[in-house]
Amino acid sequence: KRLDKSLGLDWTWERGNKRGLRTEAAERAARAVAADAQDVRVVQQIGALVAFYDLLAAQERLQMLEEMAASARALASSAELRLKAGDLSAQDTARTRIEAARAESDLQMGQMVWHQAVQALSGWTGQTVPASGWRAEGGWPQTVAPVGSGDIDALVEQRPDVSAARERLAALEAALQGALALQRADPTLGATFDHFPTSEKTDRLLAVRISVPINGFSRFDGEIRRALAQKDQAQDLLDKARIQARAELLGLLQAWQSQSERLQGYETRILPQARQVAAQAELAYSKGGLSLTDLLDARRTLRATQLEASGVRNDHAHALGAWQLRTAP
Repeated sequence: KRLDKSLGLDWTWERGNKRGLRTEAAERAARAVAADAQDVRVVQQIGALVAFYDLLAAQERLQMLEEMAASARALASSAELRLKAGDLSAQDTARTRIEAARAESDLQMGQMVWHQAVQALSGWTGQTVPASGWRAEGGWPQTVAPVGSGDIDALVEQRPDVSAARERLAALEAALQGALALQRADPTLGATFDHFPTSEKTDRLLAVRISVPINGFSRFDGEIRRALAQKDQAQDLLDKARIQARAELLGLLQAWQSQSERLQGYETRILPQARQVAAQAELAYSKGGLSLTDLLDARRTLRATQLEASGVRNDHAHALGAWQLRTAP
């Protein structure tokens, strides 16, 4: 029994660079995803940096509180001896006990803050905290003169979130060109080999054909309008990303400038003066020229100033680190 068997091959000629536009859209979308991944890495790095400096600040604060607690205990012990010798009143001795108890309470609070900082850094880095905890190695960044905002537009354009929005816009522009290219018909060329065709004159037949689709006047209007709407939406998102990036960079720059000025003020004026006043008070109290109340006030001022200076160093490190990571090429 004879059976008609056919073997055919067709090739479509895509006009209007449709294949190239699809490839460009896919490549641009892949670049956008890569830029998104880079932006996530920057956010993670900023979070880890903040957690590290929080740990360093908590560690420094804990060390200062330990020294203050030891000093308060020594002062309370000395006051007990002077009370027994009749050289100090019971009221002043009670004040030293209160100061020692407050110092111990502050020390416990400092230990809790240090443990919280360790756990926060562990959460950002994904590392397991050992039983002994972590100790931050390193120092505070030095104050440097902040740069101006003359190149802020260039810094905005190199940010990964802006790059991702720009690549998405380019991908959708290529998609729009591809939708417009659909209006150009794609002819199809083909060949068929038939074995035992229906014709009785031969048992083999080779056919060559060409087909051209007939597109209507507005057949692809939906695809074109959708691509145009998506492109307009991507343009709006790019404009929004640029505005937000510019505002964030200006805020980071302003924060860096402000924190640099604050840190310089504490390092050069406030903290040295507080130490000088406390040293003079210690000397005057040891020679009997100052009351216990004035000595305790001087110590409280020095303690508060040292803790504030540590917080200012931490804020400066946060601002500087965030600016450097956000503006890194």
